[in-house]
Amino acid sequence: MVENLEKVSTLSASELANYAGTSPSSVIRFSRKLGYEGFQDLKISIAKDVALNNINQENVYEAIKVNDSIKDVINKIARQSINAIEDTIKLINEEAIRDVIEAMKNASHIYGVGASALVAKDLQYKLVRINVPVSMYMDSHTQLTLAANINSNEVAIGISHSGTKLETFKALEMAKKNGAQTMTYTRFAGHEDSLVK
Repeated sequence: MVENLEKVSTLSASELANYAGTSPSSVIRFSRKLGYEGFQDLKISIAKDVALNNINQENVYEAIKVNDSIKDVINKIARQSINAIEDTIKLINEEAIRDVIEAMKNASHIYGVGASALVAKDLQYKLVRINVPVSMYMDSHTQLTLAANINSNEVAIGISHSGTKLETFKALEMAKKNGAQTMTYTRFAGHEDSLVK
């Protein structure tokens, strides 16, 4: 039933009973057990859910509009977040994650500017909580100074949503020149102008 919601919403109790190998009265009892007055109420609820899901699927990449209801805005934001998570899962390389975890044990500096600086600061807080003493300064000049003084036993992390922030790139370039291991968190790897090459 769960795998065929759209079809179930068009069937009678007898037809569903036939498909399920049970009696129409069992279908009605099942509907009541779920909290509905009968199978017709269950069908209406299923039809609404199917229609809403279809609308949400159609609006997956649609921008939020001024006249959108609060519910539409919530659904669009939720759908965009779900898509971002699903896209991220497709890109995850388990071996690379293991390498990152090992390297982060030696993290010493995190670089990021603009909105990415907030993400970098959040990472700093999380690492400090698990006893990884790491620094993060929002000022790009301070980041360059730290990068100039980093050594080969340290790890520098650059965070840039676009992957193209010159300030973050310069700090990582300086850290790498001084022998530090560097890693980058960005939206896309392999972009022509990306920090990740």
